[in-house]
Parts: sequence; C-alpha cells; structure tokens
Amino acid sequence: MDSEDSENNEKFEFSQVLHKCILDGLRRILGESGMKAVRPDIESCRYEEDVGELHEDLCAIFGNGAFVLEKAIVKELFRRLNMPYQESSDFDFARCINQARQLLKAGC
Repeated sequence: MDSEDSENNEKFEFSQVLHKCILDGLRRILGESGMKAVRPDIESCRYEEDVGELHEDLCAIFGNGAFVLEKAIVKELFRRLNMPYQESSDFDFARCINQARQLLKAGC
C-alpha cells in the first residue's frame, strides 16, 4: 500500500469514527426521541468533511445549546480514539476535531 492509499484509508477511518461520535454524542444529550427529530438532517450531510458546517447547523437549531452538544461529540471522539481530552475555557469545536485528527495521524 502506498502512502496515498494509507492516507485515504486513515481519512476514511477517522470519518467513520467521527460520524458515529456525532450520532452518539447527540443521542447522549438529546435522547432517542430527540435524535429522531434531527437524525435526518445529520444523516443527509457529511459533516466529517466540514465540521464548521455542523457547528453552524447545530447553532441554528439549538442556539447556545449547541455548545453542550459539541462538547459531548468531542468527548466521545477522544474516548473512542483512546486519547486524553483536556477541557479548556476557550473550547472550539472545529479545533478539537482537527486536533484529534492530527493526533491520530501522528499515531498518538
């Protein structure tokens, strides 16, 4: 397998894990009935490629509540990747997702 194939495989694996974490993080906070309301929107978009779009959509739907949902998604992602997660006062959803992606790529 050449390096390009390996990189594509890593991106695919990360995208799959992130997608599951998005669903599980939302389910943890919203419950099953809440998930039924938002899942069609979540499933129709591939937020793994642009988490900024997910941030915008969550803010549009939940307002300030998006912050809680984003933290749940990030915590679930770091847990699944078996990486330590340090909470900080300047939480940034996209930055946290990209940090996890980079840590995975670096083999941490």
